[in-house]
Amino acid sequence: MNALSYSLALLFVVASLSAQDSAISTGSSRDEALRLYIDCSACWEAHIRSEITYVNYVREPKEAQVHLLVTTQPTGSGGTEYTVAMVVRDPFEGANDTLRFSTPESATEAERREIFLRYLEIGLMRYVVRTPLAGRINVSYSQPTSELSSVREEDPWNSWVFSVSLTGYTTGESSSSSATLSGSIKADHVTPEWKAALSTGFNYSESRFDLDDVTTIIGITRNYNGNGLLVKSLGDHWSAGGFFSASSGTFGNNRLTISAAPALEYNIYPYDEATQRQFQFLYRMNVISANYREETIYDKLNEVLFSESLSASFESLQTWGSASLSVYGSHYFHDISKYNIGVSALLNFRLFKGVSCTMYAGINSIRDQLALPKGQATPAQILLRQQQLATNFSYYTSLGLSYRFGSIFNNVVNTRIQ
Repeated sequence: MNALSYSLALLFVVASLSAQDSAISTGSSRDEALRLYIDCSACWEAHIRSEITYVNYVREPKEAQVHLLVTTQPTGSGGTEYTVAMVVRDPFEGANDTLRFSTPESATEAERREIFLRYLEIGLMRYVVRTPLAGRINVSYSQPTSELSSVREEDPWNSWVFSVSLTGYTTGESSSSSATLSGSIKADHVTPEWKAALSTGFNYSESRFDLDDVTTIIGITRNYNGNGLLVKSLGDHWSAGGFFSASSGTFGNNRLTISAAPALEYNIYPYDEATQRQFQFLYRMNVISANYREETIYDKLNEVLFSESLSASFESLQTWGSASLSVYGSHYFHDISKYNIGVSALLNFRLFKGVSCTMYAGINSIRDQLALPKGQATPAQILLRQQQLATNFSYYTSLGLSYRFGSIFNNVVNTRIQ
């Protein structure tokens, strides 16, 4: 065996011994580290595992000492507010905590990720210091470059945020093609006492099908809309406001429909708990001016309608999963037999270790189709969704099961070839 072979053999033995020492060190630290379960839909878990290496990431909530329940909601400026509920188990009973922080609208995804990571590390420290790894933790502080100003910076936009979007796409093959163009303009004003939202948008869609050398079907749909919302806060549980809308479209026989609706809402839970649970009742009184493209089945080209609606919705996000239930009902005053009643429910929960179930269902009883045009829709109009059809109900359901098994630990991050 030559010198090179001896060198390679020695290098292999040294590397193997080093790997064993590292594994022993890692194994001993693993037993001592805080066990953490992250429960969120999109919070950069791979990055968190890469940066926070002094905890154990487990894949089952029951194995965790700290269960992170992460929820988000948009802020008035277009940013994101994060709520991180830390639900703890042995040996930290009674030490539940909640973090709330916001990222600005101008922040990039990388900046939002780092802000989230920084606050998460701060929140975990109260539990990490009660583990044997506390002696390995160092705390640092970044001194600001200048003194914090006690004078509030003036906002030239007075809390208004504007956004403009324009989207277009095309797709096709040898015998068919389609193109869609849509755009919107939005303005939002959010303060603790008031919320205002204005938006306008359009959607144009064109589809083309070549059935044979001489027959071509072209379908075009156009929709335009404008919406407004104004809400006044009335304490921790009540809100009052109103909706305004104007719309025009080819699908619903709608030349121009304008509606205004004062509204009142009551939330059983305080609004500051909305990211984790809410139980709301919303009542609306609607005034509608409808102008139709074609004469309806009730011999109308235009009419003024009055209606009312009431909805109740419950949502809860817990460590075992999430649940929501919504019930909606509305009717016209001139004929209460013209009504719409619907219910929908979503349930996501863990059945037992490794097994989760998601169920979604909804059904509507529809008796208020006042805009249906006279005459029969052509096959092309039906297939291309160019004309609304009469129906008594609609429904939708889904059911899913998932099963995960294997090691309870999930500390390793490998992002190669994704």
